[in-house]
Amino acid sequence: MIVKERKFPIKIKKRAALHRRIKEDHPKRELITSDFNKSLAGYKGEKSVDYFLNYFPTNEFHIFHDLRLPHEDYHFQIDTLLLSNSFALILEVKNIYGTLFFDSDFNQLIRTTKEDIEECFPDPILQVKRQRLQLLHWIHSKYNLTIPVECFVVISNSSSIIKTNNHELTPEIVIHSHALIDKIEIIKCKYKNDKIDNTKRRRITKHLLNNHEPGSFPVLERYDISKQDIINGVVCPSCQKLSMIRKHATWLCIHCYHVDKYAHQNAIDDYFLLFDSPINNKLARDYLKIDSIYTANRLLQSMNLDQSGSTKGKLYHPPPN
Repeated sequence: MIVKERKFPIKIKKRAALHRRIKEDHPKRELITSDFNKSLAGYKGEKSVDYFLNYFPTNEFHIFHDLRLPHEDYHFQIDTLLLSNSFALILEVKNIYGTLFFDSDFNQLIRTTKEDIEECFPDPILQVKRQRLQLLHWIHSKYNLTIPVECFVVISNSSSIIKTNNHELTPEIVIHSHALIDKIEIIKCKYKNDKIDNTKRRRITKHLLNNHEPGSFPVLERYDISKQDIINGVVCPSCQKLSMIRKHATWLCIHCYHVDKYAHQNAIDDYFLLFDSPINNKLARDYLKIDSIYTANRLLQSMNLDQSGSTKGKLYHPPPN
């Protein structure tokens, strides 16, 4: 049973908004594009692995996606957590193509592409083992309970070739996504006896959900980008250019002549994603490139946003993530 759904990551939305509105010649544009593509590939890999979890009976596991928990002075994040009455399983999903060499001597993952380009990544085995210890400590600190916790690094790209210099450890932890069901069945045979009953599992599940804290991602700060580098205006949903003008109570693209009555809504969404702050009438006029106070007021009112203040001090607040 999925108790915490996997939602489209806010990081990807923010990077997409920044990519739409960063100046073409900005020195960080290439990095933003690369990070966006990597994060989108990661999300697609996680979604592809989620498919295999549908094979299990709904009452066998409580499944949590994108779980982020506080512990002592830090947080730790888990891609997917499966909780049964006899064990817990952490899945760290990596959507990386090419030949993947897990180097245990230097604790690194080396990817070689078909063009023979090598790239180094942090060791996901160390990452998932650290998550395992953190979860064990978290459960013990909350419930004075010890439950077996297993972990896998799941390679979601089926064409990737896995190699290693540690043939004892790596094959036990690193798997392709198509092997996930069989691996879970092996773990189920390993832990046949219940460690907790259904009542205790429901309590732990509720506690995990209540303690989940989504991480913030101030995207301009992350890339050290000034507000002055952001291009104002309304993006045309047809040609994707920042080329729409307000005309006859609608939006007209002066590049492809597409007409859209609600194009401002995506623009305001971009504002919230980029600046993480409320917007007022003056800011909306500057941002949407319109002159009329009354038009700006109507457009903002039409989005049914939470409001505070009144008259000139009225603020329109971002919707919940």
